[in-house]
Amino acid sequence: MKIIMKNVEKKFGKNKALDNLSIRFENGIYGILGTNGAGKTTLLRCIVGIYDIEKGAIGFVDNQGEFCSPGVGTIGYLPQKFGIFKNMSVRDFMLYFAGMKEIEKEKRDKEIESCLKLVNLDDRMKTKIKKLSGGMIRRLGIAQALLGQPEILIFDEPTTGLDLEERMRFKKIISKIGRDRIVIISTHIVEDMEALCDKVIIMKNGVKIIEDTINNIVNSGKNHVYEVKEEQLKKMNSDYMVLKIYNKNGYPVNRIMSPEKLSFEEEPVTLEDIYFEYVSQKV
Repeated sequence: MKIIMKNVEKKFGKNKALDNLSIRFENGIYGILGTNGAGKTTLLRCIVGIYDIEKGAIGFVDNQGEFCSPGVGTIGYLPQKFGIFKNMSVRDFMLYFAGMKEIEKEKRDKEIESCLKLVNLDDRMKTKIKKLSGGMIRRLGIAQALLGQPEILIFDEPTTGLDLEERMRFKKIISKIGRDRIVIISTHIVEDMEALCDKVIIMKNGVKIIEDTINNIVNSGKNHVYEVKEEQLKKMNSDYMVLKIYNKNGYPVNRIMSPEKLSFEEEPVTLEDIYFEYVSQKV
C-alpha cells in the first residue's frame, strides 16, 4: 500500500491549514514534526477521511500499483483527542472496535488479547474504562488502532501522557511492526522521532519545509553546532542562533548553530537542533 498526496490544500475559513502539500508514503515509519498550528493533525485527518480537501488529491495505491479505496480495517487510527465509552469494560470496548473493523468473530478474542498484551493492558480486560488512568486510556487507544493488523497505522501524539517506560514500550512495538506497513506518527516529542523513524517531515504553517531521512537531516547541521560560554558569546561577531541555554559545571552555557566555521569545539548534532533551526525560519 502507498499513500500519495499531491498539491493538497485544506482551509478553515480564510486560514490555509494545509498549503499545496505533496507527500508520498510507502512502507516505513514516518514522523511528522511541527509546533502547534503547523497542520499535523489536519494532515492526518485528511488522510483518514475525516476532513474533505479543497484542492489537490489523496490517493491510495495497492500492491499491484492500482489506485484503490482503503477497505474497512485498512487504517488503524489514534486521534489526538481520543473519545471513549467510559462505562464499557476494556474488553467490550475492544470488541466494539473489532466489530467496526469487521474482524472475523472467531478471531476477535485472540486479536484483542494480543493487542492488549502489547500495550501492557491484558490484565485489565474486565476493568471499566472510567477507572483507568490517563496513560492507560492512551495505551488502550494504541491497542484499538493495532486491532486487525492494518496496513496503515496513523498515530496523533501517541505518547502524550505515557511515562518513560510506556514510551519505550510504544517505540518497541512500532519498531517491530512498522517495517512492512505504513506508520505515520505526529508528535512534538522530537527524541521519540530520532529513535524510531525512517523519515521525518517538518511542517510549519501548513507547509512542508523538509522531508528526509534522520541521518540526512542531522548531517545537514554537521560542523555548525557549538557549545559556547555566556561571556564568550558576548564577544562574538559571527551570525548564530541560540538553540538552548543550560548550566554546565556551574556556568551558563549556550548551545548555538552558526553558518560559519567557528573556533569552538563542535558538538554532535541532534534532530532537535535541526528542528528548532527550521521552525525558527520564515516560510
